[in-house]
Parts: sequence; C-alpha cells; structure tokens
Amino acid sequence: MRSLRISFIAGAAIILLVPAGAACAHGQAGMAQQSSGAKRVPFRVPSELELRDSAYRASALRGRAILLATRDSLPHNVRNSLRCASCHLGNGLRPNAMPWVGSYARFPQYRARSGKVDLIEDRINDCFARSMNGRALSPSGRDMHDVVTYLAFLSN
Repeated sequence: MRSLRISFIAGAAIILLVPAGAACAHGQAGMAQQSSGAKRVPFRVPSELELRDSAYRASALRGRAILLATRDSLPHNVRNSLRCASCHLGNGLRPNAMPWVGSYARFPQYRARSGKVDLIEDRINDCFARSMNGRALSPSGRDMHDVVTYLAFLSN
C-alpha cells in the first residue's frame, strides 16, 4: 500500500507516492531544505484599486461582502451567529491570524481531515458545515464563485 504525499514548493506541487510506513528518499528533512531555499514572498494585501475589470471587481467585492456579513448574506447556509471574519481576524487580512491573503494559492491541497486533495471550494464548505453549523454552498453557484474570486484577488 502506498500513501500520497503532496508538498508545495515555490508554487509547484510535488506529488510523491510513498510506501506505507517507509520514509521517502528525500524525507521531511529534504522537503524542508528544498522549501527553505525558496524565496519568501512578503505578506501584502492588494488594494481595491487593483480591481480594474468591472465584472471581476463586482464579483470580488460581493465575495468580500459575503465573508464579512456571512449570516446576513446567506441566512439559509449559516445556523449560528458567526461570520467568516469571526475566525479570520482583521477581516481575513491580518498576518498570522488565519488570513485569506494567499489562501487561494495554497489550493488544491491534501487535507488529512478529509483524506483527499481538496479544492478551495471544499475548504470553504468545510467551514460552513463545521464552524457555522450550516449548509454547504453550491460549488458551482454564484455565492461560491464570488467568495473564491475575492480569495483569488487577495492572493495576487
């Protein structure tokens, strides 16, 4: 039996099939060495002025509005008094406080909780189901599209 190990180095996904119970030839130390050599990108919150395309801007701003007023925006999907910004401090823009900045660039990613490679839509719906005791958004619906658009904008 083999296990799947996925690492992201400088934006590229490295996928390794590793025999169960065996160490990878590179091991965790090898991955740490490779990733420590990667250039760190400074934390930067993009300005709204960078949203030039009107359709993209409208979608991103609606996505932000959903994240900041989640219960009011999506009352059928949230069953408690939380909003996304309740956990993501500083409206998801504060470093080291579960920021949304850069989150889009980290997906798809392997998540041990689900035991599979999740898309960003899966992660968002996990928050709706677990943190907000609510219902998942349609992965192909406008609400999800707008939230993902905002997260993509923040990852520029």
